[in-house]
Amino acid sequence: VSYNVASGASEIVESNINTYAISDRNILFQTLENDLISKRIGATSEPRLIFDTKKGIQKIIPSDNEYIALLFTDGELQLVSKKGELRYIASGVHQAMWSQSGDTLLIQSSKEELNTYTPDGITLDTIPVGELHLVVRLSRPVNPVGWLPDNKHIVYETDENVIVSEIDTRDHAISNVVQEASPTNPNIFIEQDGKSFISLQKGGVTQSLMRTWLVTKEDR
Repeated sequence: VSYNVASGASEIVESNINTYAISDRNILFQTLENDLISKRIGATSEPRLIFDTKKGIQKIIPSDNEYIALLFTDGELQLVSKKGELRYIASGVHQAMWSQSGDTLLIQSSKEELNTYTPDGITLDTIPVGELHLVVRLSRPVNPVGWLPDNKHIVYETDENVIVSEIDTRDHAISNVVQEASPTNPNIFIEQDGKSFISLQKGGVTQSLMRTWLVTKEDR
């Protein structure tokens, strides 16, 4: 359903869909027949069929670099290339999110592991392309939070801490605990400049909105 703020009216954009996502000026959605469709927002032209995905999609994950990741209901993650080809990435996936540059996926491939994946055709000096690249493996569950704007560091939670790690593991990857976290710490928001993040912290019966700096005072 779309809503026009000026007129206060809403209208049905598309009926009988499984899930959808917004990519630039397009709506991407999957029909109940498992067709993946792209429709221009506000356009009168016919929606464009990308292809039949054959099974249900849990989440459509578009990037700013024209790639689309599809997380299926069975936990399989696949990539829609710029040529419209569907490529397998991994199975048993819990979450996936693109870097801000739109060229690398952060993938939670199990409860204890975080990997990255960069599509073929993208040149990076720090990590391999076209394959899963292990960044974090712990003996306890991890929860991916997101990327820093440099596209070289990720932020994730454990049941004890908030941690920033490099994705370049060629040498000894640097990881820093930036906050002592409790198991109830929800919804960390990384600010746009990547210099700090906001989180909700509980203390007794009260809770506070806290900013944690990732840079020195001189760089704030």
